[in-house]
Amino acid sequence: MAAPGGIAISDRIHDDVAGKVSIEWQDGGEISLKNIVKPVRVWFSGGRPGRAVKGGEGGRPSVAVLPFLGGAGDETLCDGFTEDIINGLARFRSLYVSGRYSSFAFKDSRDGIESIARKLGVTYVVEGSVRRPAERLRVTARLLDAEVGVAVWAERYDRPLTDIFDIQDEIANTIVGTLAGRIETTQTDISLRKPPASLAAYDLHLRGLSRFRAYDVRSNQDAATLFQQAIDLDPEYAQAHSFLALSSLAAEGYGAASKLTRTRSVALARKAVEMSSQDATCQRLLGQALLYDRDYDMAEHHARRAIELNPNDADCLMSMGYLLVQRGRPVDALAFMDQAVRLNPFHPLWYFIHMAAAHFSLGQYDQCVMAMRKLPDPQGWFFRLAGAYAKLGMQRDAAGEAEKVLAANPHFSVDAFMSTAILLEKEADRESLRNSLLLAGLPA
Repeated sequence: MAAPGGIAISDRIHDDVAGKVSIEWQDGGEISLKNIVKPVRVWFSGGRPGRAVKGGEGGRPSVAVLPFLGGAGDETLCDGFTEDIINGLARFRSLYVSGRYSSFAFKDSRDGIESIARKLGVTYVVEGSVRRPAERLRVTARLLDAEVGVAVWAERYDRPLTDIFDIQDEIANTIVGTLAGRIETTQTDISLRKPPASLAAYDLHLRGLSRFRAYDVRSNQDAATLFQQAIDLDPEYAQAHSFLALSSLAAEGYGAASKLTRTRSVALARKAVEMSSQDATCQRLLGQALLYDRDYDMAEHHARRAIELNPNDADCLMSMGYLLVQRGRPVDALAFMDQAVRLNPFHPLWYFIHMAAAHFSLGQYDQCVMAMRKLPDPQGWFFRLAGAYAKLGMQRDAAGEAEKVLAANPHFSVDAFMSTAILLEKEADRESLRNSLLLAGLPA
């Protein structure tokens, strides 16, 4: 398995020897081995094998959380923060997280960050501190890209020292949610700078995500192509199947997609869950595909399963909120959405679309408009702005948004739109939206 003269060890052995031997390791990712049921994460020294290694070879990010520093008497609290963050990040199956024993082997180490990263075989390092000045708890955290020696993200959290365990949970969960988002953003930026010939499955997947978040039809089609290319390189890449399902729906207008596309997308998303049933993202996207196919009960089942698997995944929380809006429970929806934004303050733009839907259902039309106005180009969502302005009595603004709807689709009719594209489960919610669109001047 190892290159000639090199060494290959399992993840467990890597944890045991971390900090005890002066050997630099490279993360080889998960490899399927003969007579072993589950793939084994392997670390190499002295060179990797000549063949491609599944999992880590495509540049999938790896991260180590170093023991947080603190004042005298705060060691237990610092260790608790460190372990909570390690355990939280480990729920994100898109990340490789160095184990507790590996990280704690460098407690009080004088090695520099780049040296520690090389010894642990990781790309990113998290470090932080915990202080308790004058009845307050102050936690700082930094995410460092060890390969270039720069801080990707840093934040300080300052709380009154009331219930220490509740505060610890709140801050640790927020750090976890933010870190996962910042790592993905950084990796996406790196993948976009790579020449096409060097792209592996993971990089193609990241490029697909970047195109998918442009939100127009052409970008959705490009994203679907990139996800398919990732699958062609790695047929067992579960998340690529999930996002191919969602981007295919997006290219046809999500809920307005044809029955054939909805059926195929649900099948793709189910296949992803079969490949990786413990992946919260795969469960979340199956829930979304089922929602667009109007299978509300099963959609909620998988959305809740996603949160069970990773309660720190802000995307899972936001998606649950959107589903609850469609089911007529906007108050519960907004609670999930608020939690998602707290966990990931650097969230993608689609969060605003979902929050606008929740505010509209609650009759909070001014907040709906505020959320929509945070989108650089709310092109596919002019209808919601038109309806919100109409409900606010701002008829000139409503008419302006209605004109944009008709410019995009001269054959638009409210009744056809309600029957094909709108997912609201309760008749009262559907009637409220319909009336707002008619009030805005859109044709019945």
